[in-house]
Amino acid sequence: MKTLLHSVICRFSQISVFIGISFFLSLLVLPNGRLSAQTSGLVTEKATGRPLEGVSVIVKNEKSGTSTNNVGRFLLKVDNPQKAILVFTLVGYKTIEEPINGRTVINVELEDSSVTMQSVVVTALGFEAKKDKLGYSSSKINGDQVANSG
Repeated sequence: MKTLLHSVICRFSQISVFIGISFFLSLLVLPNGRLSAQTSGLVTEKATGRPLEGVSVIVKNEKSGTSTNNVGRFLLKVDNPQKAILVFTLVGYKTIEEPINGRTVINVELEDSSVTMQSVVVTALGFEAKKDKLGYSSSKINGDQVANSG
């Protein structure tokens, strides 16, 4: 009887230690009760397929983010990858929001944003202003007039 009781106590203490270690490890893996995962991918230009460097990759509504390297690749740790959305931005390209949905690899193609500019006047100090909004007069000259001015 004593041996049986000793065996049960040893088995119970082993199970308690196992549960305690499992709980501790789960705290490391699941910070704040959420699952985290590494997400990586490639960002390319839609028209040419070339990789884009310097694209901002940000987790929407969070403070974490990164940017693509010189070959268009990124690596980012994401909390709650089932619900997170990545936002890809680069000047001159349309912004894309891509839901992760638990994926670990996300490849994105950015499309060129065609924006036409109105005429802009640059003053001697480098300030930009719209021509029709200036409070003073301005003149328009072309390259031939500058070349002939001596």
